[in-house]
Amino acid sequence: MKVNHGRMQEDKARKYFQKLINTVDYCHSGGVYHSDLNPENLLLDPSGNLKVSHLRLSALSRQVRDDY
Repeated sequence: MKVNHGRMQEDKARKYFQKLINTVDYCHSGGVYHSDLNPENLLLDPSGNLKVSHLRLSALSRQVRDDY
């Protein structure tokens, strides 16, 4: 279900963008790379927390795969 509340204010958008950057950095530091990162895969929970979905479309780096 998609909900459209119009444009987000810049300060709020900046906060979510920083959370996204931190999330992607955390995943990359663990060798996980999301292969379909797009707006449809970014969700907000009822508390306003950013969630990245469709991690089944992720890939492990070669180094991490070799460790298994």
